[in-house]
Amino acid sequence: FATYLNTTGVNRPMTGPGLLLHPNAPNPFRVATALRFSTRREGDVGIRIFDAGGRVVRDLSRKLPAGTHSVSWDGRDDAGHQTSSGVLFYEITADGHRQSRQLVRLGR
Repeated sequence: FATYLNTTGVNRPMTGPGLLLHPNAPNPFRVATALRFSTRREGDVGIRIFDAGGRVVRDLSRKLPAGTHSVSWDGRDDAGHQTSSGVLFYEITADGHRQSRQLVRLGR
C-alpha cells in the first residue's frame, strides 16, 4: 500500500521493470489529458507525442525522481498550435526502457 504525497509521486519506489506505463486519462480527450507512468530510478524521462504519420508533435521530456508521475498534455504541439483531432501516440522512455500507447483527441 503506497502513501501518495501528491499527484506526481509516491514515497515507495517501485519494483520490477524500470518503467511502467499506465493509460492516459481521459482518453479520448478534448482539452487535456494526463500521461501517467512509474519509474524505478531518478533520471531523464523522454515523453514524446507523435501524430499518426510518426512525426513528433510535442516533446515533454524532463528529469524526474523515481516514483509515479502524471504529466499533463494540453493537446498543443511544440509551436503552441492545437493538434488535429484523431489518433495520436505517446512514448515514454526511462531507465533504458521504452513503452508507447495510443490516445485519441476529439474535436473542440
